[in-house]
Amino acid sequence: MQEPSIYDYLKSLFDPKKTIDIREYVANYRNKIPERIENQKETSHKDINNLKIIMGTGAAILGQIFLEPAFLHVGFAAIIYLVSFILLWKGFKPHKNLTQPELCENKKTLRFSAKKSYLILSLAFLLISFILFTGNSFNWVNLFFWILGVFFMAFSFWKPKETKKKNTNKRDMSFIAVVIIVSGIILFFRLFLLNEVPGEMFSDHAEKLLDVRDILNGKYPIFFERNTGREPIQFYFTAFIIKLLNTEINFISLKIGTVFFGLMTLPFIYLIAEDQSNKWGGIFAVLFAGIGYWPNVISRVGLRYSLYPLFSAPVLYYLIKGLKEKNTNYLVVSGLFLGFGLHGYSSFRIVPFLIVIIILLYLFSYKTSDQHVQAVSAISIIGLASLSVFLPLYRYWFDHSDSFSYRALSRLTQIERPFDQPGIVVFIKNFWDSIIMPFYKNGQIWVHSIPNRPALDFISASFFFVGLVYMVHQIRSQKNWEFSALLISIPVLMLPSILSLAYPGENPSLNRSAGALVPIFIITGIGINLVIKSVNNILPKKYSKLGANIFGLVIVSISILNNYQLVFNTYRNQFDKNAWNTSEIGKVIVKFVQKGNDPDNAFVIPYPHWVDTRLVGFNADYPGKDYALSRKEISDSISTPEEKIFIFKPEDSETQAELEKWYPEGQASIFYSEIPGKEFIIYTVN
Repeated sequence: MQEPSIYDYLKSLFDPKKTIDIREYVANYRNKIPERIENQKETSHKDINNLKIIMGTGAAILGQIFLEPAFLHVGFAAIIYLVSFILLWKGFKPHKNLTQPELCENKKTLRFSAKKSYLILSLAFLLISFILFTGNSFNWVNLFFWILGVFFMAFSFWKPKETKKKNTNKRDMSFIAVVIIVSGIILFFRLFLLNEVPGEMFSDHAEKLLDVRDILNGKYPIFFERNTGREPIQFYFTAFIIKLLNTEINFISLKIGTVFFGLMTLPFIYLIAEDQSNKWGGIFAVLFAGIGYWPNVISRVGLRYSLYPLFSAPVLYYLIKGLKEKNTNYLVVSGLFLGFGLHGYSSFRIVPFLIVIIILLYLFSYKTSDQHVQAVSAISIIGLASLSVFLPLYRYWFDHSDSFSYRALSRLTQIERPFDQPGIVVFIKNFWDSIIMPFYKNGQIWVHSIPNRPALDFISASFFFVGLVYMVHQIRSQKNWEFSALLISIPVLMLPSILSLAYPGENPSLNRSAGALVPIFIITGIGINLVIKSVNNILPKKYSKLGANIFGLVIVSISILNNYQLVFNTYRNQFDKNAWNTSEIGKVIVKFVQKGNDPDNAFVIPYPHWVDTRLVGFNADYPGKDYALSRKEISDSISTPEEKIFIFKPEDSETQAELEKWYPEGQASIFYSEIPGKEFIIYTVN
């Protein structure tokens, strides 16, 4: 009803055909006043709560600064984090769905249904391959039957995709531009100074390179038994890299493979974060995981650590997707990744338990009459798919259960050393130390971490906290099983570190907890997205987008600078300080050989807690050669008349005396290392 003007009303007074009852419009106006006031109150209420979220985030950042080693004050940090929690909790209260779409149960039913003929065929091929996998060796015959068995197992459960309408939405060019920029930043962080950070190998690398050399020399083990045993993926992939890129059996070949594993984890982090929030939550999760000190260091160190998150991420993605959509295809893929992950890094062995826990969380959220059938169906599909892939290692486990389980049992039980305290006490302490690791201390192991600092930079840790509070709020208010799955996966994926009961000094650790970085950075991305939305909502509409973008750019820039400092300065310097300089010894031998000398006439005299002489061989381009010569064997070398060099530690006066005894004409010179304190003596005999 259009309200009359004053002129219309005056005209109606002189026109008997047209009457205007002004009381009707006055009443209507009075009725609209409460509605307008209510809308104003609602807008004001939202502004206040957006402000609480922003203030809570600021408090979290301030609290985390007091957990940085340079400003450490745990008491202040705890108080400020408590304030942050209160503000965030109250701020999230009216925001029923900031990022999460309305949860609704899929009406489809999950059933164990397979193409029986293909399933039987698969089981037959797998049985044959199981028999042929004896002797701990791959060959073309057992590989042929195994691959057929895995293929038919997957195909027996595979169902044709339902045809869906094509998405006709226009491409978001601004988002594509952001993806390109983010990809460039991540590649810089993962590849910059790859040969120098870290710069030296340690004994574990010698074991790995010897395993790679075995493959290149025609040996194809299923389980590599050297150094208490290792799963095979890294070694075969490194051998592939060496053949493909024509690199040597050296540190950089190991690093290329593990950095690749780390990069391949990121798309699945994006997919999970996008599924749980939106594309911007996904891109923030990927960016912070890409630049983060934790995932960067465990990828660069050249060991198998990055295989843990690599397979944990797709297992989680396809499991949650499969349960949510009740799609057996996704569950099959989750099972296949589970099987491959068991060939990667021993810490991954905890993931089957996580799958069972997540399936139970899902079923308790949707209490249907056939929930037990659905649980058995999901576990059966994933279990059969993963077992088919795991089969070669299962055969080794079947034949050599002690050696397959020894390393894990040596940490979990007292077979190597007794517990310092009752097992339950150690477990509780380890559990607490691990779950606060992102905020407080990530352990004392210098080879893959910066000792006694948080696993996350202070920006990432703060927004991880924001995401945690939001998720807990959503679980409480909406019974969100997907958020519950992500939260519970953090401590479960940390269990390989937590369960180091016999060696509690090895907990917390970034390597054995590496799978947990997947949900941690997903939650971080969701937290950042939430806060940027609050900034956007609280600013005047004219400036909201610009203000939110500036805020996002500032926090990303601070995190980039902080992580750069952590990886390329702090970690690099402390690693160089602690690692022995076998590369410099190797270069001395290379120069010795280039002068026309016999490489067998160069020797390194071992000394307690000094260089691994096997690494000298790899650095001197003689992979597999151990340059060690014990002090007692120096006298045996006099039978060789050619020029020789003996390299030993300056503190080893007994070796110097022995050399002067047998080679009085020799000349000793000191090699000054680039790292002070890493000098060594070169004793030259012409």
